[in-house]
Amino acid sequence: MFCFLEDESDMNDPATGRAAAVEQPRPMVELRHVSKRFGGFTALADVDLQVARGEFLTLLGPSGSGKTTLLNMIAGMTPPTEGQVFIDGRDATSLPPAERDLGMVFQNYALMPHMTVFDNIAFPLKVRKVPRGEIAERVQRALDLIRLPDVGHRKPRELSGGQQQRVSLARCIVYNPALILLDEPLGALDKKLREQMQLEIKRIHSELGITMINVTHDQDEALTLSDRIVLMNRGRIEQHCAPEELYFRPRTVFAADFMGEANLLDAEVADATDTHVRLDWAHGALLAPRPTHTQERLQRGDRVVVLVRPECVSMGQGEAGDENRVAGRLRDSIVLGGVVKHYVTLPDGKELIVQQPNHVRRSAGFAGQDVHLAWQAHDALVLQAGSQPS
Repeated sequence: MFCFLEDESDMNDPATGRAAAVEQPRPMVELRHVSKRFGGFTALADVDLQVARGEFLTLLGPSGSGKTTLLNMIAGMTPPTEGQVFIDGRDATSLPPAERDLGMVFQNYALMPHMTVFDNIAFPLKVRKVPRGEIAERVQRALDLIRLPDVGHRKPRELSGGQQQRVSLARCIVYNPALILLDEPLGALDKKLREQMQLEIKRIHSELGITMINVTHDQDEALTLSDRIVLMNRGRIEQHCAPEELYFRPRTVFAADFMGEANLLDAEVADATDTHVRLDWAHGALLAPRPTHTQERLQRGDRVVVLVRPECVSMGQGEAGDENRVAGRLRDSIVLGGVVKHYVTLPDGKELIVQQPNHVRRSAGFAGQDVHLAWQAHDALVLQAGSQPS
């Protein structure tokens, strides 16, 4: 809803005449200076984070990055060593999980095998002493939402893995929690089922508008599901932003290297203008846009790393507008269904990856073939050399 003000004075405090502060929506989850230590090991170090109402946020990172510890802290299963956890504006730092008004979906489904699907979904309602008639109605609505309306009488073992995970999600949804936490919920599924469940979870989130926080190490899952990704590294937040920004505009070499495949080129600044940077590297000159994510102006001689995604590199003679070119030798090509990945070795031994769409009339290269690679300046991203991957 939009509100149009007739007069600027409507925004002023009547007592002082000063502009009144616009009240910001209260976050569903807020972490303030949260740290967690296990003996001498620091799992989380001074983390601040806000999760908006209705947001689908993914905690992403390698093993040991702190993402699961952070989720368990929000759930109430791991107390912080320092800091506070707020849920819906209430200090929940010392509250047990049962008093946090949240649901949790696990990788192993956690369904009770001796109960029917109906009874599994109904269980949290029975614990809350919801009337029997209302239980039946709410369970059926949950089954309809997960698109399994006729399986209530069956046992979990009679369902596929994807169906069991949907039932696990329905068991959370049925009692209308304010927050749902997902701990690697798709990790036990095969690739096709995992992709189908990603779309189902995305649909359910869109229909219900419940705040969801997901933990995964799968970059594709994070890119598909998330409104925002929080990339973790060694107990700290490396970067948090929209999926597309994290993929195409990472702030550090770690983020660039972790998110998908990356061609990372060591280079030195030759010249920098207000719009572009000219660079020297082992195979000649490079041109890239001036980085906007740093306040420091690049100086001649600065060491940097240039990111070029494989799908941004062409193999052949290149296009007329391609400012960056290099020659190499094709080492191998791998067909992955709809795409083909080419591995090209440069004269100094460095390897670049090229990803191209696959099609029936594609001309296949052969190992040992001399090839030319090219990419446009706007497809390159300059990063500080010091932010190397772990």
